[in-house]
Amino acid sequence: MDLTEMNLVDHLSELSKKNPHYSMLFYSFSYPIFSLRTLPIAALQVWLFVKPGLKKEEQKITLAFIPGIFLLFVSGIAFGYFLVFPIVLSFLQTLAGSQFEIFFTVEKYFSFLINLTLPFGFLV
Repeated sequence: MDLTEMNLVDHLSELSKKNPHYSMLFYSFSYPIFSLRTLPIAALQVWLFVKPGLKKEEQKITLAFIPGIFLLFVSGIAFGYFLVFPIVLSFLQTLAGSQFEIFFTVEKYFSFLINLTLPFGFLV
């Protein structure tokens, strides 16, 4: 099987909805999504706590870093997803060679995707 012609969606398999790992897939998606939804509220609370201790100049400088940090985080995730993930996935598929049939479960695929790309957001 040629890896360039292989469509990954054809190889994703869902074992069953009653599988105990199906709930882990739900939690692996819901945790980052709801963490990102609560992040602005937590950041606001931290800012309201720190703001009285800063001078006006320090407040302006601190607020200037926030968009930059967000853009670096998003660019790190994009780097991990668009550059690193395809390289690592194709390498792991070539390790199997023709001796094994490649079988992806939805839960394992997405947990691998999240565990590989999310750290790049924090590293960049």
